[in-house]
Amino acid sequence: MLEISLQHSVESLEEAGDQHQNNRYRLLNNHQEINSQGNQINQIKVMGMETVQTLRDANQEQYRQRDGLVKIAQTNQRIAFDIQQADTITKQISRAEMRQKMLQYAIIFLLGVSIILILFLRIVR
Repeated sequence: MLEISLQHSVESLEEAGDQHQNNRYRLLNNHQEINSQGNQINQIKVMGMETVQTLRDANQEQYRQRDGLVKIAQTNQRIAFDIQQADTITKQISRAEMRQKMLQYAIIFLLGVSIILILFLRIVR
């Protein structure tokens, strides 16, 4: 009976040793897995930081482009205002030229009438 109990004790010790060995193996595997996951998390962190920097650069570029577009829009407004003023001045000049031509035609007409009157008066005398 003692022999059976010793044998049983030896078997249970071997089983316990095997179980400890399995636990140790699992622990080492889990440790490697955790290290691997930690490395993956670090890689994700690095990629995230690169993404953040890329987004910041893109935002700064968009702000620069927006500022450029705002300047272009302001320039277009100034040009439109200048064109409107030039159009107004052109109309004023055209009206003044038209008045001058009308005066010239009136003077030509009056000179023509006066020449005709002078000729008529010379003929009549």
